[in-house]
Amino acid sequence: LRVSPRMLYNQQSSLREINTGAIVYYILQDASSFTGYNTECAVGAGGSYRWGDAFIPEIHFYKGDFFVGVSYDVNLSRLTPWTASRGGLEITLRYTDVSGRLWGGGKTARSF
Repeated sequence: LRVSPRMLYNQQSSLREINTGAIVYYILQDASSFTGYNTECAVGAGGSYRWGDAFIPEIHFYKGDFFVGVSYDVNLSRLTPWTASRGGLEITLRYTDVSGRLWGGGKTARSF
């Protein structure tokens, strides 16, 4: 298992957004250290809380350079009576080129 805590702070003028949360990853397959034949593969679940506004449950899957994530904002703010706690579905597709196949170069830090 791997735990990935997260925090986001955004401010523009007088507007402020703060998100905190964590994702717990279950490693399905470790990367091979010597041959490089096997890439790491994991699934993750967790969530974030956008202070004063929403809870955001998330699920993730990644294998090597490829990442797929699904999240949904559940509205908890004073707008709840009008939104019925509905928020927005988000789907993330990401290719990180950690292996350097597209632009060369060496390994970089894992970005999950």
